[in-house]
Amino acid sequence: MLSGLYSAATALTVAQHRHEATAHNLAHASVPGYRRITSSTETFESAMSAVQPAEGRGVLSLPDQTDFTSGPVQTTGRSLDVAIQGDGFFAVSTPDGTAYTRNGVFFLQPDGALITADGYRVQDSAGAEIQLPATISPSDITIGNDRSISVAGAVVSQLGVFAFEDNSKLERIGTTLFSPSPEAVQTESFAVVQQGARESSNVSTVDELIQMIAGMRHYEAAQKVLTSIDDSISQSTDPRTA
Repeated sequence: MLSGLYSAATALTVAQHRHEATAHNLAHASVPGYRRITSSTETFESAMSAVQPAEGRGVLSLPDQTDFTSGPVQTTGRSLDVAIQGDGFFAVSTPDGTAYTRNGVFFLQPDGALITADGYRVQDSAGAEIQLPATISPSDITIGNDRSISVAGAVVSQLGVFAFEDNSKLERIGTTLFSPSPEAVQTESFAVVQQGARESSNVSTVDELIQMIAGMRHYEAAQKVLTSIDDSISQSTDPRTA
């Protein structure tokens, strides 16, 4: 009976964790370049099978994973909106080093620096921060499919797009930012870019709502089992029922 109590309790914890992941995805569904969080579980028996036999010990939440599938591209006509078509990430300079993102909503500072909405400077193909002429306006900038950045017909820089052999080696460090782990291997990106467009998040609101409803049902079921076991234990230990 105690084994069943533990199983029901761990099921409650797992259901709550899934609910939190789903809520986080829904909260960022409208953020360009956001990548949804996926959660999965493993039975306690599977986790402990290599160490010692275990039976009837419930489930465990595995570390969250990131779904790196592309999101839909939305045409905006804004000259500093850039969407990546293919595998790759923009590189930006942060106080902790270079980070990578699919969010291509950029802005131009008065000094000509190309930055993200968070103020991080965007890097070129060589990993240097992009610096454009200070006298230009965003409408003067043309970004080609080959990532070239031109002003008045003259190429002045090239937007950096970088890829990795295994995106699962990237660690989430912000809403749309990722940092490569020591195991991450950078590789050449063959992606092209599209000016005047932004990549939306890859969150399907309908799917996430379905996941949330299913998670609530699992939580309620585990709660009922927990209550039933608790009642049974109370009756079996209550001397008045003996």
